[in-house]
Amino acid sequence: MNRPKEFDLLISHLLDSDRQNPVAITTALQGGGGFGKTTLAIALCHDENVRVAFDDGMLWIQFRENMTPNDGLALLNQQIQLLKPNDNFYSEITTAAARFRDLLKDRDILLVLDDVWQESYLRHFIHDGTAYLITTRLQSVVTRASAEKVLVDDMTSEEAAALLAKWLDEAPTDDERDLLLDLAKRLGEWALLLELVGAELHSLIDGGRSLTESVKYVVRRFERRGMTYLDRKDENNRNLAITISLDASVSRLKADWQMRFYEIGIFPEDTDIPFDTIGQLWQETAQYDDLDSEDALEAISRLSLFTRYDARLRTVRLHDVIRQVIMGRLDDVTAIHSQLIVAWRDLTRLPDTYAWENIAYHLEHAAKLETLRDLLLNFDFLRNKLNATHPNALINDCDITLNRCNLHSQI
Repeated sequence: MNRPKEFDLLISHLLDSDRQNPVAITTALQGGGGFGKTTLAIALCHDENVRVAFDDGMLWIQFRENMTPNDGLALLNQQIQLLKPNDNFYSEITTAAARFRDLLKDRDILLVLDDVWQESYLRHFIHDGTAYLITTRLQSVVTRASAEKVLVDDMTSEEAAALLAKWLDEAPTDDERDLLLDLAKRLGEWALLLELVGAELHSLIDGGRSLTESVKYVVRRFERRGMTYLDRKDENNRNLAITISLDASVSRLKADWQMRFYEIGIFPEDTDIPFDTIGQLWQETAQYDDLDSEDALEAISRLSLFTRYDARLRTVRLHDVIRQVIMGRLDDVTAIHSQLIVAWRDLTRLPDTYAWENIAYHLEHAAKLETLRDLLLNFDFLRNKLNATHPNALINDCDITLNRCNLHSQI
């Protein structure tokens, strides 16, 4: 854990002084993008004391920046089904919120609300008597939730250097530690950038350079692009830093794998993307089989280009900052979405849960709203989607169709 001060403060809010019993309050990890809020939340969920105290379990609720009321309703229904399988699906958000509250009563459950952007939805999820952990970039969310705030912002230089050092096979000498401290300061103690550069250092050392040579090489590359020290208050400077480091990391992939990585940018933000779905796309764009896809995903993961790589659940996740950069590397985003649609073949019999839940998203971005409209008039699609998901997923598809069609008619 590279943020021990913030982690200990977080524990003190959620557990009693003996670290044995839960405290039913709302705590918020608040800070800028890429500072490690979600990483801290994940670490908390794996802490043994926390797992023992919240003996009825934990629920992870993934928010996203551009949530709609139907998205909020779908999230509530998902949690209700986890708490009580085969319960009703609710078509009205206040009714679903009330049922959610009832199911939480008398349970020692920790609810994690990750990446909250819109405080208006919080009232449907937060109820008295339950412990909550929110991660957010916005102070307004902290205020609306009446949460105890743990600021996740600057690392200390020592913490940042330790994050770089975790990528090394051997402990650094005193002189090397000084080099890492200086490099950490140059990188603005920004966790996302430190992870990318740490993975690059590991790769350079594996290639035969010493740690000192590797650090100097990284510094020279940043300086050549006009960045001596990162100014995190300057968005252009942040974007430049990520771009420099991302380009360096991606350049270590085979040329074909570079393009495959960029293609992952078409998937929705804040979403766990199944290996199988990526494989379906890559089978269409590059004729990859399952083994080809997993080799590429493993190589990409070794460079720390994923925020999360879960071999057990067979999913990956991109940080939204990285996703934004790599989307700009695709010549034709619409065409890539279209190729995924082609890979799914019969759209009335989609291959898995991801496809059923996100078919409307990909059809919209493939400029195929007419296809979506036709599917919503197809009995086989309606029946199979209801069997695979829930009514609110179908309602969301209808809303996308109606809203986008109305927008086009106005234009």
